Amino acid sequence: MDLKSRYENHPAQQTYGALLGKLVNIGFLMLVATFGVYVFGLLDPLVPKAELAQVWELPLHEFLAQTGAPTGWGWVRLMSSGDYLSISAIAFLASVSVVCYLTLIPAAWAGRNKVMGFMIAVELGLILLAASDLLDQFSH
Repeated sequence: MDLKSRYENHPAQQTYGALLGKLVNIGFLMLVATFGVYVFGLLDPLVPKAELAQVWELPLHEFLAQTGAPTGWGWVRLMSSGDYLSISAIAFLASVSVVCYLTLIPAAWAGRNKVMGFMIAVELGLILLAASDLLDQFSH
């Protein structure tokens, strides 16, 4: 075995990396576009820009009460607001690794690495459970 072949990526790793690169670029463009929408005032923000400096210094419970800002997944219903639209781009970027992991499961199950496929599936399950906000329901 020559030295070069020892360091070649597995096809699943190449697929993962290529997809990761494309999705991160899309996410970056989304961030720029949604920030542009906010900065240029194409959509009205939930919190007017003139009030931002005043509410940023408030404790969380006061900030939420004064601005009507949502918690948890409540931001989804406010994506028509200029300031909350940007969160959709952040959420997209946060989900990129989940999408990329999904490409690894079939490759692991097709090969002889079922343990790795199971570990990836469990990790995805835990990520989705954490993102679902279900655990927060039990803490109150």
